Amino acid sequence: MTNTDDHWQQLAAAAAENPVRAGVHASWVRCEPGWAWQHRLPDFDLWAVTDGTGTARLAGETVPLSSGTVLMLRPGDEVDATQNDRLTVGFVHYTYAHPPDPILLAPRVVRLTEPSTVWDRLRTVISAVHRRDSSGPVQASADLAALLIEVHIQAARARGDLPPPLDPRIRLAVNLVRSRLDQRLTLAEAAAVAQLAPDTFSRLFHTETGQTFRAYCVAARLERARDLLTETALNVSEVARALGYTNYRLFARAGRHRPVRDRRFVARTDHAWKGRHPVRVLGRGGQRDGPRADGPRPQVHVVHEGGPAAAGVGDRRADPARRPLPGSHTEGPVPHFLRRDWQLCDDEVQVARDTVVPLPRGGILFFHGLLHHGTPANRTGTRRRAVQLHYLPAGVVDIAEARRLEIFGSEGKGVSC
Repeated sequence: MTNTDDHWQQLAAAAAENPVRAGVHASWVRCEPGWAWQHRLPDFDLWAVTDGTGTARLAGETVPLSSGTVLMLRPGDEVDATQNDRLTVGFVHYTYAHPPDPILLAPRVVRLTEPSTVWDRLRTVISAVHRRDSSGPVQASADLAALLIEVHIQAARARGDLPPPLDPRIRLAVNLVRSRLDQRLTLAEAAAVAQLAPDTFSRLFHTETGQTFRAYCVAARLERARDLLTETALNVSEVARALGYTNYRLFARAGRHRPVRDRRFVARTDHAWKGRHPVRVLGRGGQRDGPRADGPRPQVHVVHEGGPAAAGVGDRRADPARRPLPGSHTEGPVPHFLRRDWQLCDDEVQVARDTVVPLPRGGILFFHGLLHHGTPANRTGTRRRAVQLHYLPAGVVDIAEARRLEIFGSEGKGVSC
């Protein structure tokens, strides 16, 4: 078996079509001194060692027994087991409504990667089997189905077909993040919960999740925001406040720039971002075709103060300037490549044609979206800040993905930058 979506979907479908039925023979036992077991199975039996050591002969093979060993016995199997140190085992017998599809059958011998998870599930099954009311068999069978899936998962992990489970320390931090989505949990706070130094925690978190801690927090908040926007009557501003965003426009922008987006989420956050203006507002780098290939695609470049965080913006030493190439918008689209940004290749920019357009604080420049343009590096010690806004007439339609890739990216063009 391999770790493919098809395999697990087929396993789920087979389990649903042919439900397992827990038997009445289930228990925990500590084997008596001198114990030996020779038996031919009339049904299925999950037989799990939690303590002690021993040996079993099964299907012509010798199987060492120790804590974490599970024998998945089938009807007709002959088992011959002995113990060295006294064994403690948990077991449950079961059947299926119909002869099971082979995909339902875990390997006869499984070495658990997370024994405690299986022990916990097995305890609930055994407890339900011995319940003295009519709900017991129903719950026992339902819990047993989950237990068998867990055994399949751990068998796949033992083979290397599935990745290992999340580190318990990182799981604690993840649970904390998801329980406090309205707060800005710091990396130091999460590291303290995991009982790790912040640097160690940061590296381990990235290794385990594939994301930085901050990126994970943002993604978790946006995931919850999507649920709230699509399943409740809360508006965008209310959801933003509920999740700790003090500026709902920043929240709307975050939602629109997630790699995987829910259309309903984007529609509602786009509405908050655009308001009711009769234009289409595009995120930075967005590209659309108008009714004509050379139709207008105006852009606005605004230099502003932006509040206390932008103190010093507008200092004459740091005034930004656009350097457009006049007339370049009439020459058609030019391929862009992802380097410092989505950009023209540096060696293809005709710098001899450029015109300097100074933009002091409060300056605004309107220009055609196909106009070649750039901003020189800030070589002063003073920060500068600007806003760039793309907009289109409301009736302009999106271009096809294939058309976009002809301009943005090197896919299929056999060239690089």
